[in-house]
Amino acid sequence: MEGTIHYIGVVPEYRGRGFINELLLKATRILQDIGVWRIFSDTDVENTPMRAAFEKRI
Repeated sequence: MEGTIHYIGVVPEYRGRGFINELLLKATRILQDIGVWRIFSDTDVENTPMRAAFEKRI
């Protein structure tokens, strides 16, 4: 089964505190728990912090 994370983000006043990593970890665990084995998501090529967070989860 495949799944997609359509939108995920952290409000500006909480950025830079590592919350996105925790959100992605929780989201991927939830999807894995229900049998999802491939997860899709994307971000703007210029969104360096989000790209880095996605790359950590690979």
